[in-house]
Amino acid sequence: MLQGALKAGASKVIAVDVVPEKLRIAKELGADHAINPQEVDPVAAVNELTGGEGVDVSVEAIGGTGIGVGQALGMVRHNGILAIYGDNYMPVKEFCFNRFHEDGLEVRNLNAVHYTRLRSVENMKEAYRAVQRGVFNLDVILRNSVRYRLEELDDVFRKETQALDRQGSLKTLIIP
Repeated sequence: MLQGALKAGASKVIAVDVVPEKLRIAKELGADHAINPQEVDPVAAVNELTGGEGVDVSVEAIGGTGIGVGQALGMVRHNGILAIYGDNYMPVKEFCFNRFHEDGLEVRNLNAVHYTRLRSVENMKEAYRAVQRGVFNLDVILRNSVRYRLEELDDVFRKETQALDRQGSLKTLIIP
């Protein structure tokens, strides 16, 4: 998401993550600021960085319990875009929908595969074209990803769910 934002012309990118290694990688890839929510209130930090206006686009890319959605909503400016990529599998409690109405917020689903079959295929083609055009530095992504063999698949899911707040890996690769 960070690399795509930069390539699309974002003038300032703020990375938020609880894993210091991921924040280091975000800075390496060009993030202007890196915020660890375990050290500071991320919404307050973003509002301070933006002079209280908030960001044009706030991307929630982690998913999980919905904490990130609430934080992303708190960071987006009036008439901004709340973009959701992460899979929030838990009900999001105390979520104020008033901001969508009062601030004219737009919500976008960035996950390319949760559409009709035809739209999903087109989205995936565009994702591959973006890779071909060099939008993403795949070397950094691959260098910072863990690899497992196919026969370790059961172990992968166990390890991934045991330490959600400590995963330094950008991606989990399954090698046949």
